[in-house]
Amino acid sequence: GYANKTQRKNIVKREKHRASKNRILIVDDHPIVRDGLAQWIARSPVIEVCGEASSFREALDLHVRTKPAAAIVDIALPDVSGIELMRELRIRDPDLKILALSVLDEQTYAPRCLRAGARGYVMKSEPPQRILEALLQVLHGEIALSSPQIRRMLGGVIDQRETAQTAFAERLGHREFEVFRLVGMGMTTAEIGACLKISPKTVQTYREKVKSKLGIAHATELVHRAVAWLHEESGIAAAAPLE
Repeated sequence: GYANKTQRKNIVKREKHRASKNRILIVDDHPIVRDGLAQWIARSPVIEVCGEASSFREALDLHVRTKPAAAIVDIALPDVSGIELMRELRIRDPDLKILALSVLDEQTYAPRCLRAGARGYVMKSEPPQRILEALLQVLHGEIALSSPQIRRMLGGVIDQRETAQTAFAERLGHREFEVFRLVGMGMTTAEIGACLKISPKTVQTYREKVKSKLGIAHATELVHRAVAWLHEESGIAAAAPLE
């Protein structure tokens, strides 16, 4: 009948509209952050949220089920680091566009995220509109970084001391780097474990790996090296608190 035909046309129209939108997966362990991002994305006529995940495993499962065009990924997740998630998602889906979102210092973490497969990095302190703009940039195949970070990475304005620091830190994996940084902040093994949501035994394993990679023989030397590095980074301790 006429009603059924009209309904079918409306369904087709809605499905065409839905198909024209880019589907976005949000990965963050804070519900209020996910809700806020979803509300802003809902204002856009060209993107929509297809799923929200709070952990590494949940994100991988949702990626398979929802097949998003892009993902907004927080670095600090409760089970596995967001950087590892970015790397795994790009291996599984090379076409996926990833935008990293974090409170952690852009100068230190943006290069790591880009190497893991992200196409942009935005600080959570940025206005929601900026996050939305960065997401659209990433969807259009652009790199979304702050102007200062672009100048640092492409303009060659990093001085020799900073380049040496970067090379020093890049010997470490993400978790190793986090443990090293927190050692420099004066945290004990138990405190680091609580901060990173891992066991003290796992923290100790990472400490040993850091010592091996950096040629450090004793725990005291590890502390001295970490404190000295953090001091030279001039502000990272204050600018990059863990979530």
